[in-house]
Amino acid sequence: LVKGYRINGQPFPAAVLFTDASRSQAGLKGEVFKNVKFEGAPAATRTDAAIDFQWDEAQPVAGIPISKASLRWSGVLIPPTSGEHVLSLAAEGSVRLFLDNTLVIDGLRKPVERTLSVPRLFNAGQVYKVRLEFSQTRPRAHIQFGWRPPGQDDAMERALAVARQADHIVLTLGLTPDLEGEEMSVSAEGFDGGDRKTILLPAIQRELLQKVSALKKPTVVVLTCGSAVSIDPDQANAILNCWYYGQRGADAVAEALLGDCNPAGRLPITFYRSDSDLPPFEDYSMSNRTYRYFNGKPLFAFGHGLSYTTFDYKTLTLSLSSAKPDESVTARVTVSNTGKRDGDEVVQVYAAAEKSSVPMPLRQLVGFKRVSLKAGETKTVEIVVPVNQLRRWNESEKGYSVDPGAYKIAVGPASDQLILSAPLQLHAPTAHNR
Repeated sequence: LVKGYRINGQPFPAAVLFTDASRSQAGLKGEVFKNVKFEGAPAATRTDAAIDFQWDEAQPVAGIPISKASLRWSGVLIPPTSGEHVLSLAAEGSVRLFLDNTLVIDGLRKPVERTLSVPRLFNAGQVYKVRLEFSQTRPRAHIQFGWRPPGQDDAMERALAVARQADHIVLTLGLTPDLEGEEMSVSAEGFDGGDRKTILLPAIQRELLQKVSALKKPTVVVLTCGSAVSIDPDQANAILNCWYYGQRGADAVAEALLGDCNPAGRLPITFYRSDSDLPPFEDYSMSNRTYRYFNGKPLFAFGHGLSYTTFDYKTLTLSLSSAKPDESVTARVTVSNTGKRDGDEVVQVYAAAEKSSVPMPLRQLVGFKRVSLKAGETKTVEIVVPVNQLRRWNESEKGYSVDPGAYKIAVGPASDQLILSAPLQLHAPTAHNR
């Protein structure tokens, strides 16, 4: 994922972990204690097929928050192959791993996020006792138990080997919530305590994308992120940005890629091309900041989004040619589905002052509407724009006011694709104190 961060093992195969040597029940026996010291009888017992959990608002057991619980998993590990295996624990909390009753990983009294690993020689088919103990005194916790079997160290080469055999490639890249956030104990290339030091895709992922692109096979990048990521669009035939999807996210991705649904999502932020497009953090002016003031060419603009069909815009009209701040103007535009598939279009309305004595946005979203159109269908789309959306803070009057003058109302499918425009004259500024 990122050089220097969580080089974890892979999940255990189904026929490796069992509750006991009889192999009658796959997974490990889990015991949840209502204290952080594994004292007394467990409050709950269960079987977990995999140890990969993250708790914050959720709790291991109803009524027992993770900050007041301890968990113990026990069972046996039966490797299918012989050789050196690397056992790994990624954890945010105190953790200890015992193998045949011998402590092999000791992460006690270290509640921060980190990855611990230990190499071990295993014999195929031999039964090894496993015990894993975990506790956390903070309200957030995470634990993941995995391994790297022999010959499984070079993840990039393994990915490329699969890609070479494929006719079409779906390449998942991006970030995770474990990497970006606030006040996090993350220290890796491009990241510092949850803050991002660059918007570029992590270096190791850029390298993988470049090598996959060199195979000259149809490639779709599935991008996960919680903020803008810079990626070379010329190295993929398509990019599906998924943010951090939920429980049925994989189904949604598959339906979009296979064409079972026609996507119509739009970007709520700007994806910039490089770090040089961003103003310095020490600069608090709005110049070149956000889609409203950005002068450059974005990688993917605010409001951008594609469809499996195409749309055409014609004939923009406004209900008023001049208006006052307490009035609303209705924008009407004719939109046609010119493709062969039914689909949704998100019609967006932007406004900008033609001239101003003070810094004003270059463009400002003032309305939008998602409209469904069958193949070949045409609709007139109406979007009501309250004029007071154009108000700004007036320092001399200590209140919000709408500046009079000439404005341009524009419509299109994204902030950088404003196809039609019409003039609007605004009169009589009015202050609205909060």
